[in-house]
Amino acid sequence: GLVGEFDPHHGLTRARVYAVTDLPTCNAAADGRLVTVSDATAPAYANVIAGGGGRKVLAMCENGVGWTAH
Repeated sequence: GLVGEFDPHHGLTRARVYAVTDLPTCNAAADGRLVTVSDATAPAYANVIAGGGGRKVLAMCENGVGWTAH
């Protein structure tokens, strides 16, 4: 699923990494979940993410409507 890794000794979390085409469905059940996108094109804060680029960015499922850059 959407689970990444957690290091309990240092309190660090690593979000699971996806290509945009492989992102899970953003719906009410996934609302607020965070993942890392590996291939964003020109990501801008709070805008829907497009794939095919070379940027790694944190993405959030916004209101169950779409994955946005954060």
